[in-house]
Amino acid sequence: MGVGQRGRSHLTKEIIPFWVMGALGIVVSIGGAAVARHIGIEHHLSHLMQTALVLLANLVSFGVFWVLKFMVFNRLFHVHTLEELDNLVEAV
Repeated sequence: MGVGQRGRSHLTKEIIPFWVMGALGIVVSIGGAAVARHIGIEHHLSHLMQTALVLLANLVSFGVFWVLKFMVFNRLFHVHTLEELDNLVEAV
């Protein structure tokens, strides 16, 4: 459970957004890899260079989407600021 969370997780406010964002992350990552593969073929890169380009594109796509997912979840779940967390720890 998250900080201050009590009871069960909420299906429409927590579970579904988590799975939707996960699925979108997979789609974005596959899309980035497909674009990189097309670029590698179009520019007649060696197999090794095409593989490296696809892996890099997959990693970058995943990383960018991870940051976006973090920002969305931060707003969606109203995460406490560091100051609020410090105050909670000091109160204990």
